[in-house]
Amino acid sequence: MSEERKVEAIVAFSGAVEAVDKKDTSAAKRQIAVAKAIDPANAAVAAYAAKLAGGSPRFLIELEKQAPTYNPASLGFLEKGAAYFWMSMSAPNETGFQGGFPTNDSRYEVKETQSAQHPGLLLPLGDKAGLMVDLTFSQYLNFLQDASGSHTPLISGESRGGPNLDFWLFGGTVGYGRRLADSLSFGAACNIAVLSGDSSSSTTVFGYDYMKARGFCPGATLGLAYKSPSGALTADAQLVWSSEPELYYDPPPKPAVTGSLVKGKVPLLGSLGATVGLLDKRIFLSGKVIGEYYIDERSGYTLRAIPGLEVWPLRALALRGAYEYSMLDIDGATDSGSGYMAGASLVLGAFDLNFNWINRLRPNRILPGTDRHTNSFMVGLVWSGLRSR
Repeated sequence: MSEERKVEAIVAFSGAVEAVDKKDTSAAKRQIAVAKAIDPANAAVAAYAAKLAGGSPRFLIELEKQAPTYNPASLGFLEKGAAYFWMSMSAPNETGFQGGFPTNDSRYEVKETQSAQHPGLLLPLGDKAGLMVDLTFSQYLNFLQDASGSHTPLISGESRGGPNLDFWLFGGTVGYGRRLADSLSFGAACNIAVLSGDSSSSTTVFGYDYMKARGFCPGATLGLAYKSPSGALTADAQLVWSSEPELYYDPPPKPAVTGSLVKGKVPLLGSLGATVGLLDKRIFLSGKVIGEYYIDERSGYTLRAIPGLEVWPLRALALRGAYEYSMLDIDGATDSGSGYMAGASLVLGAFDLNFNWINRLRPNRILPGTDRHTNSFMVGLVWSGLRSR
């Protein structure tokens, strides 16, 4: 690139920064577009453009199987198309579980390992709308008791030591968002998921005892998003419903007491979040609340509050941390605990690489009213190389 073109890129980028200071977001985006057209490989320009775009799930603690990666309402503010791949994996870091049996009691193992992969596309449509295509590949591995046979089985009539409840979920979501006003956007999405159980093992319950739990499961998401004129403040709300079945153990587990597996439903999922950018978008304060409300025979809810902080010490590098307070109240059983997240983002041209590590107290989905600590990590790769508005 010639020195003259470099100067033009610097002038355009400086104009974008000045426009943000004057709270003129439209002018800032025009200047950023000019700068990127001149120097598309400039990491500083790419980082600043990413901050102006907003809507990134980088503050998420984990991906939820029934929820899209991005709130569909954020599509109304989408300035540039993107292709992405996000994934998360969680595994317990304790042998036992809390809530009925002693923690670290190796006689009773409750394995709830899960992973989720979400590839997808974000595409701007016209001046005020956007489209999202989000795919889901999830694996959930569950086990209720070791096979030693020397202890009371958890399942009535179960003599094999414990059932394997592994299953897989494949699904897709199509979402649409549109700005209702300059600072407010509405979005909706519909999805379909296919459940498949593991029928290869003689200890598989999902495979042959619960064939009715397999098949196609529709779902829907509604969302709202707000973005201040300067882009310094963003907020969003989301409600997710799914018809996916969920097996759980009833009654709540106690030593030497057997129960049975019941086909329930995944709970309603709701979230509220906000992010504030300070000091020329070098510091971001975030807050997110995520709740689940049970809509089957179980009664109760889980709630998570996640305040976070992200700092950009360099134009292309972000460091972040978050605290999570979680609580549950299910069928009269209550508990609460803390968790932590540390993460980083690296901007390399049109690519944005994100990584989060998490340790949190997670409610056991198969054992209502119990929980355990898990280690999780989440990785996201975003390529913002698709067309702009």
